[in-house]
Amino acid sequence: MSPQTAQAFLEGLPRMRATLQDSRHVLGPVAYARHMHELDADERDAKAILRRARLKASSPEQPSTDKPPAPSAAVEGAGGVRSIPLHRRTPMDPKAAWKELTDALAAGDHATAQERAAALIDWLGKGGFNPINCSNSGAVALLGFIAYELE
Repeated sequence: MSPQTAQAFLEGLPRMRATLQDSRHVLGPVAYARHMHELDADERDAKAILRRARLKASSPEQPSTDKPPAPSAAVEGAGGVRSIPLHRRTPMDPKAAWKELTDALAAGDHATAQERAAALIDWLGKGGFNPINCSNSGAVALLGFIAYELE
């Protein structure tokens, strides 16, 4: 995504969120949570692109190292690795995240609970195993209620 596209995306984001909010009764809780989480991830990516563009514009030209770019998972994909770029992969312990989520809820720490729920939705969306003893769609629905306040 170019910096111009990232800026345009961020400018249109409030309208997209409002439209999604208005459609939540049609989508249902699972789809609504997934779409909200995808918008959050796209927003983070767009902001990172803009930050990198600003840093690049403000820093002096770096000498070329003639190194090829870092391989992505798509390049490694021949061995069966999913096509997620290396910079977007993060280590995840879903059982620990679930425990932290439940501990945070018990302690009344809703911010941490929402953060862990969003991370677990992302984990499940990328094909990770489900740490909760229920179906994946049930887990996403439960996590969606925690991650995104439904009015």
